[in-house]
Amino acid sequence: MKKVLYTYKWTDGWDKGLDNPKSVTILRKSVEQSNRWYETEMWCDSIGFEKIKNLDIPFTRINKLNELDSYDSPNWGITKLITIKTQSEPHIHIDMDTILLEELKFNKELDMIWGNAESSLLYGKGHYSSFKYIHDNYLKMAEEHEPKLLEDGFFDFSHVPNNSLLIVNNPNLTNQIIQELQKRIKSYNIIKSGPLNMFMEQFLLMNLMRERGGKVGYMPRKGEFHVSDYYKDLIVNGEIPFSDFEENGWLHFEHLNKYSDIEIKNILDNIT
Repeated sequence: MKKVLYTYKWTDGWDKGLDNPKSVTILRKSVEQSNRWYETEMWCDSIGFEKIKNLDIPFTRINKLNELDSYDSPNWGITKLITIKTQSEPHIHIDMDTILLEELKFNKELDMIWGNAESSLLYGKGHYSSFKYIHDNYLKMAEEHEPKLLEDGFFDFSHVPNNSLLIVNNPNLTNQIIQELQKRIKSYNIIKSGPLNMFMEQFLLMNLMRERGGKVGYMPRKGEFHVSDYYKDLIVNGEIPFSDFEENGWLHFEHLNKYSDIEIKNILDNIT
């Protein structure tokens, strides 16, 4: 595993895009960290290419991808799948707000591995919040957009992956699945919807992989990984120590706009 990939398609008004200085700060740190163990590649559209090449971020390579230029859906999650689809070698894809703290160790016999579950009923007692989250964000989308698959018992609703960190050990199978996914969503991918975006990018991808014989799994969770607004006060006050993130080996700066520039700097300064 030699490469860490990123994807960027410029979108006017995207509050986590590279017109946002906070996003640039976190992406720069992410790339600096990834460069410690891997080559880093940014795959982007033409407008994104012009922006990124002037940001002094130390990517190994910056690539323009024609399909990102022609992709006209408002659902941004599919753009990373478009990048992943172009790859012929095993790789890691991470979001621009995801930062590695160590070289990743994982089971290379699995075809696809996610960093964490968006929500999961696999471990211990199921909580109301997990049931509600899966119902509101995934079951409803399946009822509305994939009722036949739902009726056929296609979906596994016990867990939903988060695509902020995605390891692809079997690019051939993955590319086939993404092509199948793109054909399946043609009738509804133009609808602008956050839950639909997550349903297509994360949940449908995972279920297609599983149903087509792919072996899927998650990285072991050893500590905290989400630097989110839910934990903001606890993180800023030191009640969740940075060592919790170091123990897990990576972090996702999920709600970066909830943090001030000083708070972001203080957190990133822990990474040495």
